[in-house]
Amino acid sequence: MIEQVLIEPGRMELREVPKPALAPGEALLKLEALTLCGSDVRVYTGEKTGGVAWPAIIGHEFVGRITEVAAPENEHLLGGRRTVMPWIWCGACGPCRRGQTNLCHSASIFGYQIPGGMSEYIRIPASAVRNGNLVEAPDSLAAEVMALSEPLACVYHGHLRCKMTVGSSVLILGGGPIGMLHTLLALRAGASRVIVSEPQASRAQTIRTLGDVITVDPAKADPATVARDLTEGEGVDVSLVCIGSAPLAQHAIDATRPGGIVNLFAGFGQAGIGELDLNAIHYNQLDVIGNVDATLDEFQTASGLIANGQVNLSSMITDRYPLSQAPKALEIARSGMGVKVAVIPD
Repeated sequence: MIEQVLIEPGRMELREVPKPALAPGEALLKLEALTLCGSDVRVYTGEKTGGVAWPAIIGHEFVGRITEVAAPENEHLLGGRRTVMPWIWCGACGPCRRGQTNLCHSASIFGYQIPGGMSEYIRIPASAVRNGNLVEAPDSLAAEVMALSEPLACVYHGHLRCKMTVGSSVLILGGGPIGMLHTLLALRAGASRVIVSEPQASRAQTIRTLGDVITVDPAKADPATVARDLTEGEGVDVSLVCIGSAPLAQHAIDATRPGGIVNLFAGFGQAGIGELDLNAIHYNQLDVIGNVDATLDEFQTASGLIANGQVNLSSMITDRYPLSQAPKALEIARSGMGVKVAVIPD
């Protein structure tokens, strides 16, 4: 089999290696599609190095078919197509005991601590099989579309924390893949006003095809001012920061009505330090929240939304590359010219 090994930031090596041998309880998944995340790009460039086992096989948004199992009780998995929830929780720490498995103190993640999806075959640890990380994926949809279960699950987790209802007004700062998914869920929840700040004209055009959405080019107009103008000066009910730019946190605060919610959804990289108007948070009684990953229930819900056609994400896959050309795929993802880049086995 072949795999792409990230030796160090910026240097990837294509290797031919034997298929992984399975320990008891493990399963082997043959890759059908991997989609690239912004965090994959940051690991590739060296911006994100913490928690990565080097040399690394990156990639955590993937779908494949189970070809081998190493326990009789798992034989029902054989031949099945599965999308993989990439974080494996311990079940014993405080957050896990509280049901917040997304906050597990000792989670292992595909593409970080354990080899990920940039490989023709992927070994699924016994703990992942036991926890239920292998989620059914229908044959009726392209594998690369079902691979978007992972980012949609994370977005769905943040979406629930925003408490959107019919009639909510929403500002989304950043119209990349995550911003687009938040747009779709906001519209699905019945938001009456969805405003997306996105400077790239092609992405703004794509966003407007998703539904009744107003796009703002932040180079030409202040998104917070636009948000207030469109809400009779009040500000929006919910603001979501979907790009890891620290100054955007204050823009979100400026755009949100008293008593509203500011969701710092994106990771902010490196030190993640920024300045905030604390009096605005205090006197406007804002809820400023963060998010990380999702629970298994949320992952299953997100996967089901895609599988059942309740959200159509096909148009988000704009580029496809064979596994042997993974470095080129990462460079395209890094450029931001497309939306989601998929890597498909040769």
